[in-house]
Amino acid sequence: MNFELTPEQQKFQKAAIEFARRELNSSMIERDAQQVFSRDGWQKCASFGVQGMPIPKEYGGSGADPITTIAMMEGLGYGGSDQGLLFAMNAHMWTNSIPLLKYGTAEQKKKYLPGLCNGSLIGANGASEPNFNADPSYERA
Repeated sequence: MNFELTPEQQKFQKAAIEFARRELNSSMIERDAQQVFSRDGWQKCASFGVQGMPIPKEYGGSGADPITTIAMMEGLGYGGSDQGLLFAMNAHMWTNSIPLLKYGTAEQKKKYLPGLCNGSLIGANGASEPNFNADPSYERA
């Protein structure tokens, strides 16, 4: 399989780098020191189309393929210094939006995916097991 970026994917990646440099680096040191999540950065990314990249247009996304989406995320990583924000967006997309798209009911998709794409909703996940480890990747011996 060829993972070389097409000219269009390179264009997306370059745009993401420029966007991140311009919009996501202000007051990073202060936010980090105060341990503050950048809701403003989150919303800027949503307006730029990041959270909706892999989601079909019918649910408010852009319907981008996985390689284009990863190129966009790499661009944000190259251009931005807030890696916590980038991590949160990846968790949001890959552990919330995509599973909902793949396994959710039609009603769930219609209700939640537009908000997950436009930034009005932030996906989160959690796992716990009484008297055991809360890491979902942990395997018992």
